[in-house]
Parts: sequence; structure tokens; C-alpha cells
Amino acid sequence: MDLLESEGIVDRMCKGMALITCGKVLIWTDLLIVLTIGSVGLRAGSSFWTWWTGIEALLGVMLIGIGAHIRGTVYE
Repeated sequence: MDLLESEGIVDRMCKGMALITCGKVLIWTDLLIVLTIGSVGLRAGSSFWTWWTGIEALLGVMLIGIGAHIRGTVYE
């Protein structure tokens, strides 16, 4: 076992990258929902998809931020 594995650096890097990837997937999914369903829902008078995509996009940005922070602490 080498030094990187013994200190858990590789594990933290993998966790950070996984969180960043999940955040990006959420944001891209939101974009697809907005482009396909969101405008139809707003025209029908429903704000469900607006709130759904807004909250999900906020979660995606938070996951990206947390993942970047976790991955950034590896290099300190």
C-alpha cells in the first residue's frame, strides 16, 4: 500500500469527483426538463416544474460546491 492510499487521499478524491458528477447530472436533467416540460406547465398555469427544477438545480450546485471543496482539501 502506498502513501496516497494509506492517508485516504484517493478516497476523498473519488468522493469529490462523484459528488461533482452527480451535481452536473442534476443540472443537465433540469435543463432537459425545462426545455421539454417546463414551458408547457407554465402555460397551463402550473408552477410545479418551475419549483422542481429550481430546487433540483440548487441541489446540483450545492453538490458541485461540496465536491469541489472535498477534492480541494486533498491538495492542502
